This record gives sequence, structure tokens and C-alpha cells, in this order.
Amino acid sequence: MKKILLLLFVFSLTMYSQTSKIEYSVVLHNPKNSAKPMILEIVENAENMKFNLLFNEERSSFEIEYLGLLNEELVRKRKKSEMTEILIGYFNICHQDAEGNSTIIQTIDWDTYQINHNKKMNDWLITEEKKKIKGYECIKATRKEFNKRSGKYMNFVTWFTPEVKVPYGPAGYGGLPGLILELHHEKRFSYFAKNIELNKFKDDPLNLLEAEKISIIKSVELMRIARGQN
Repeated sequence: MKKILLLLFVFSLTMYSQTSKIEYSVVLHNPKNSAKPMILEIVENAENMKFNLLFNEERSSFEIEYLGLLNEELVRKRKKSEMTEILIGYFNICHQDAEGNSTIIQTIDWDTYQINHNKKMNDWLITEEKKKIKGYECIKATRKEFNKRSGKYMNFVTWFTPEVKVPYGPAGYGGLPGLILELHHEKRFSYFAKNIELNKFKDDPLNLLEAEKISIIKSVELMRIARGQN
């Protein structure tokens, strides 16, 4: 009996320390079916992007994947994809934790900060609608976010699975009682889980960057100062 209890204890510790990986693809919507070359290029860029969410029970990291590229190729690819990344709601590496915090890593005038995006983790309305995604039972949730620039609300729809009990998801969105496998912005973009690897990594690769945490408003002020604006 003691051996069985010991094995169960070791197993639980191993599961707790293991890291899982979700690979997401993204689709950039073209609601007006524009045939402009620049728009078509931006949409195509999104189709060729891949993102990874690494997570354990305590924290997560969401990041775009660039593989097999030399430094010069990486710089060219990143410059070409900047507009696409903005339109799909990806601004840089996103960190989340089990306490409901969501931050984006950003460097401003050579200093690195964690910018608070906790609003992405709140105000979801969970519905009774369900569907299967990659074999997982998922529940639909919706959310509205006010855009100060446009003066309009942005509508989000997400599908999360309570079968994976972590509050994480793509692009810093989460805060639900389960992992997000699909995320849809009404008019702009959609993220889809393409590959799911749970508890596959025994060594925790989540060496998350620690930096000063600031608000979005503070980050805007710092960027203005860095540009020489008042």
C-alpha cells in the first residue's frame, strides 16, 4: 500500500511539473473581399503563421514561431508580417497565470516591460452551446470589449474545453474555466487549435521573462516620451 501511495504521489508531482503545448493557426478575415494586393498579401501572411501556447498549471506563454530562419531572413520576415500581427491582435509574447493575469512583453526605449492586459481575461458570458473540437467537448463563451478609438464594441466568441482545466488561450485571451481551442474576433481574426500535446514535456521550458509590470496607459506615455512627444 505504501508503494502505491508513493507512486501516486510521484505521478501527481510529475503531472504538475510537466508542460503542455498547443499549436494554433490564424485566419485574418477579409469581410469586404478586397482584391487589393496589399490586403491579399496581409491575409496570406496570416495563413502562413503558426503560434505556440506552452503552459502548465501555474502559467503560460504564447508566441509566434519562426523556425529554420537565419537572422537576416528573420528580420525580413518580421518586418513583412508586422501589419498582419497587429490585425490579428498579436503584439508580442503573451504571458498568463492561473490567478487571472495576462501581460504582453514589450521593449520601449531599450527597457523591457510586462504590460497589463488583464481585461482579456474578464467579462466572458458562458453559454449552453457546445461542440467537439479535436475530440474535446467545448463550450461557447462570448465577450464585448469597448474600443475607445472607434467608439464601438468589439465582439469575441471563444470555444473552451473544461477537460483541460487551465484559464489560458491564444493572444493573451483567457480567464475561462478551461483551455481556449478557438477564438474569434467578429470582423478581424480567428485562432484555431491545430495540434494538442498535453503533458509531453517533463522539463519545464517556461523560463518566463521577469520585467516591470505597467498599465497600458503607462506604456503609451513611455512610447510618446521615447518618440520625443509630450
